[in-house]
Amino acid sequence: MKNPDNAGYAGLFARIDQIQPHPEDLKKEIIERSCIEQFKKNDLMVKPGDTSRHCYFIIDGFVRLYHDHKRKEVTTWFLHKGDFMIQLNGYYFNQESPEYLQASEDTTCIKLHIDDQTWLCEKYPLFFHTYATLTQLYYFQLTQRDAWKAYKAKEKYRKLLEEYPYIIQLAQCAHIASYLGISEFHYSKIKNHRL
Repeated sequence: MKNPDNAGYAGLFARIDQIQPHPEDLKKEIIERSCIEQFKKNDLMVKPGDTSRHCYFIIDGFVRLYHDHKRKEVTTWFLHKGDFMIQLNGYYFNQESPEYLQASEDTTCIKLHIDDQTWLCEKYPLFFHTYATLTQLYYFQLTQRDAWKAYKAKEKYRKLLEEYPYIIQLAQCAHIASYLGISEFHYSKIKNHRL
């Protein structure tokens, strides 16, 4: 849905302006080439088999990434207000998604197709620098989280609490337990300091 009064873009522009100030004409082009999309709680934004060529900026809401493993949902990460979100296989390689991106609560996003993002980067080299910086940050966070695999569940929980407290506040216990690779009962014991 196009947003004629441009409400919702302030958060996106504040985020990219933290990297470097962006000119007003670039911001107008972003508005013209993107749209605002709303998802209800539990809506699937991407599902296995989809090829998602969009980048999303979460204006408001909370999203869970997960996949099926032997008929069991395995949570891989969470995203919330102010985060950028892509489905890697589709966005970069034009391949089908192996995972779900699900709105865990009502979620509003700015949605930009990769072709529009590429066009903006070609017209505004400054925007290419912003895109590269955000990609580096995304991969840095991914590798940091990947390093957690060696940790025990209690240490993973402590890391979540320290670095991503919004996950503890917003995610369902079953989804956090799945991310930690433990039972919901074990997670409850860790959360309530009984381990």
